[in-house]
Amino acid sequence: MSTDRLLFPIYLLILTFIGGTLGYFALGFYGASTGVIPQPWELMNCAFMTAISLTTVGYGDYLGLDHYPLAMVYTMLLLFVGMGIVLYGVSEATSFLVEGHLGKIVERRRTMKAISSLNRHIIVCGAGDTGQGALSELMTIEEPFIVIENNEETCQKLLERHPKMLLLNGDALDEETLKRAGIERARAVIASLSDDRDTLVCTITVRCLNPSVLIVAGAKSLSVGAKLRAAGANQVVTPTHTGGLRLASEVIRPHVTTFLDTMIRHNDIYRFGEVELSTTTALVGTQLSQAGIRERTGLNIIAVRDTLGSYHYNVDVERNLQAGDVLIAIGTPTMLQSLKELC
Repeated sequence: MSTDRLLFPIYLLILTFIGGTLGYFALGFYGASTGVIPQPWELMNCAFMTAISLTTVGYGDYLGLDHYPLAMVYTMLLLFVGMGIVLYGVSEATSFLVEGHLGKIVERRRTMKAISSLNRHIIVCGAGDTGQGALSELMTIEEPFIVIENNEETCQKLLERHPKMLLLNGDALDEETLKRAGIERARAVIASLSDDRDTLVCTITVRCLNPSVLIVAGAKSLSVGAKLRAAGANQVVTPTHTGGLRLASEVIRPHVTTFLDTMIRHNDIYRFGEVELSTTTALVGTQLSQAGIRERTGLNIIAVRDTLGSYHYNVDVERNLQAGDVLIAIGTPTMLQSLKELC
């Protein structure tokens, strides 16, 4: 139930009050002109008579209707109408509270307030099986994110498991929903909808709203990958294809895949991470072997990606670190946060 349904009886009561006041006012002029009453009633007196009639407080005949049958009939009609509207409003308010809609409104406002404070966050469009896998990892590494899901039942289940999750029950294809999620301030979007066509439209919409945001799209079919990239996706992941590679890897290199799988599935274990060197860090100009990163953070640097896109896997290579280099490391989320502060 929306708030419009709750506000409707209030508006109806206000209109009835205004209509009742004007009705008495008009009857006063009519009665004075026909000699039924000595003079027209004042507008304030008409408003007061309407108020005590609608609220049924029983103050009596304030205007003096004893010898004015038409006004008496009008008052009876006003009493019945007012009583009906009041009872209708009470029933709607009771239904609103009992069904928990007030709590939903409070929760929605809390969510919108929290979203307004987000910056450089991740937006996950779609909380299906694939999307929930992404959510699990984002929660583990404590990345700020918000979920957009149009299935209300799925939203309820997610909030039952994760009450503090920022979640919008809406259409990820809708521009207004994306704007409410802070698309202009987001650093990345994960588009993982149930249909490839919806993912394609979502990608186009996101790219139009934020030309610089990183978009990672999930595709059910390999043939859609090129279309998603043309639509603006930076990376395309096909779960079925990736699953096939995983099956082969389990046969060819079972210990490696088990190691990587353990990293992803457990919360208190090491993760791969990446951190880009800023122009202001003291690490710029030093060799990796002399930077003391392991001693200061506990991390193991696996590789370095330079600004040209080349990867250096020999971490002891005698090459000075440069601004824009990306350090690829393995460690706990706490260690990775320390590296971010250092870089």
